[in-house]
Amino acid sequence: MSSHNPYAPSKASLGSASGPASVSSDVSVWRDGKIVVALRDASLPPRCVKCNEPADQPTKERTVYWVHPACYLLFFAGVLILLIVYLIIRKKADVNPGLCEAHKKKRVIGLTTGWLGFFFGIVIMMIGVSADRSGLALFGVLIMISAIVMGMVWGRLVWVKKISEDEVRLGGCSSEYLDDLPDYPR
Repeated sequence: MSSHNPYAPSKASLGSASGPASVSSDVSVWRDGKIVVALRDASLPPRCVKCNEPADQPTKERTVYWVHPACYLLFFAGVLILLIVYLIIRKKADVNPGLCEAHKKKRVIGLTTGWLGFFFGIVIMMIGVSADRSGLALFGVLIMISAIVMGMVWGRLVWVKKISEDEVRLGGCSSEYLDDLPDYPR
């Protein structure tokens, strides 16, 4: 009789989802001031990017995009032109920033508050329009915009500073998280 349990959890390591790094050392994630620099195929350390506590496993891989900021000057040429150029020249990378259970809850609360505020703003705006009260409709629009900003600020994990052919640069990590990373080799 075999002792193999098909329902047992995997014994695979969650530490790194990539193969060996393309540099001579085993290090594939560094600190460059307040920025995290990682090789494109590297996994971030399994730590919370906000407080450096152990991350709630498994961490979710997220696709991030970056374009040079000068691309946004095309807004003056037209939103459609900006969108087309953005979709053509954007660079993308997959990152897996970890969060502890407490910061995951804060993020969910922030995103939920943002969405509920957005829909509440729509309702207020519609009531104002139907009652022919422009002040109430404007207040609804302000609630919607505020909710979008709150959701973006409270729900954001990390943000992309730059994506090149070899590496990804991320901002938004806590100083505790950065202190555990080696300095970026110049």
